[in-house]
Amino acid sequence: MNRSLRNENRFMYMLSTCLSDICTGVSYYYVGVMDVRDYYDSPNRTFHIVPTFLGLSYMAILAAQADRYHAVSAPFKYSQRMTRNRTLLVILAYWVYAFLIVAVNNLVPMGVAKTVTSFGTFVANIFTVIIMIGLNVRLFFIAKFQLEREPPSAERDNKRAGRKKGLKTVYKNLPRESQTVLLLLKTPRTRVSVHSRALIISFHSYSITINGCAPLRVHLLIFSPLMNISESSADLGTVLPLTSFENVLLFLFNIILATTIIFINVSVFVSIVTNRSLRNENRFMYMLSTCLSDICTGVSYYYVGVMDVRDYYDSPTRTYYIALTFLGLSYMAILAAQSDRYHAVSAPLKYSQRMTRNRTLLVILIYWAHGFLIVAVNNLVPMGVAKRVTFFAAFVGNIFTVGIMIGLNVRLFCIAKFQLEREPPSEERDNKRASIYLIVIVAVCFLIAWLPLFLHVIVCNFTGSSCYTFKNEGTDPLRILARLNGVITPLLYIRGCTPLRSTLMMKVWRIPCYKSKG
Repeated sequence: MNRSLRNENRFMYMLSTCLSDICTGVSYYYVGVMDVRDYYDSPNRTFHIVPTFLGLSYMAILAAQADRYHAVSAPFKYSQRMTRNRTLLVILAYWVYAFLIVAVNNLVPMGVAKTVTSFGTFVANIFTVIIMIGLNVRLFFIAKFQLEREPPSAERDNKRAGRKKGLKTVYKNLPRESQTVLLLLKTPRTRVSVHSRALIISFHSYSITINGCAPLRVHLLIFSPLMNISESSADLGTVLPLTSFENVLLFLFNIILATTIIFINVSVFVSIVTNRSLRNENRFMYMLSTCLSDICTGVSYYYVGVMDVRDYYDSPTRTYYIALTFLGLSYMAILAAQSDRYHAVSAPLKYSQRMTRNRTLLVILIYWAHGFLIVAVNNLVPMGVAKRVTFFAAFVGNIFTVGIMIGLNVRLFCIAKFQLEREPPSEERDNKRASIYLIVIVAVCFLIAWLPLFLHVIVCNFTGSSCYTFKNEGTDPLRILARLNGVITPLLYIRGCTPLRSTLMMKVWRIPCYKSKG
């Protein structure tokens, strides 16, 4: 509600901390009130989604401390480097990183997950020592030197008191954190009960007692809160037995599909990031979001598409909705981008006033948070409730698909065609016409890729039949078709956007013949 607070970077980190702690508080109604043992082999575990929110709060505090050090030690460089968008990018990066770690640890056996946990804890301790001791000690002396140059005043005394209090808080909490981490490394299979207090940053403080509470034990101090997967996944075979030529072809196709999704989307992602003019347009922010979710889809497809994985509710090899969530995020990004384009063409003046850069990033953050919130809900409720949630989401998704991808695009096509007919013949007019046709082609490809899967889910829920009729994920044509959209969409944008194509060819792929043509 306070615009002046929102304009300061430190309050962006505070917002991130508050958001993760709100999620922690809501989830604690389950893990803290019920008889829940949130560990690898526990039947009522939350798959470490709850500790992920704790870890996000931990990372936000470390990032905020580093940000404050930078602001005090080099104020002029800080104002140039840490713009509002870069601060939001840092926050988005560690949120995505945390859930990426969750996804990765769902795809490995329990022993590997425990090893990664120990490694993450070790790295967390290094960052804690560097940031919370090294930077704060240096910050203490920098602030002391600056205060000695100021004339005596009440404000100077308040600054000195705050400086000493902050440093005392850091030193008081660090020994307990180090003991906790060492204890975890020595006894990875036992339940560790530790009393610790969270670090204090600015005026935002927490005091959380975790003595004797299994769900909140060591994870408050861990940098990488992780999930697990059943040890039976270690015995997985390939998508089909490699005993015939057709099976080998399908196996190779899935590997090539996963690799292509990653390669194309990483290329487009790097092209947009390295081109400042592209980053300043809202539509490329949605494209960055689409590329990021499709990259995660490609990585996860090496597991769900190449191996014998049945990603369904009661399957021991399921990914706990993580792989499907990345698909859904790509789907929501394309819908949001299409709505954004319709708004920009139909009401350009109002669009420039309403859809600022920050509001566009907020829209992207909202549907990413919504996607993982649905993941948490589906993992914390009984199977029957999870199926109803999926059915409802598919039904609503179908309505939005028809409304946005058919209704808005047909109207957009008519508006643009009417405007182009009033313009005199020119090269610019031809480019605009090609751009409109590109939007229509993207919408048609999107409907072809997604509608069959959504209609299938709705029909099978209405009839009460199984929504998973194929042997596994890699042999299901409906799910393969949805993932093909992760290749088709970026290729269409490369074909239809000249600045993006030029950046991709010249800076990312470095094709000499294209450079000579330019």
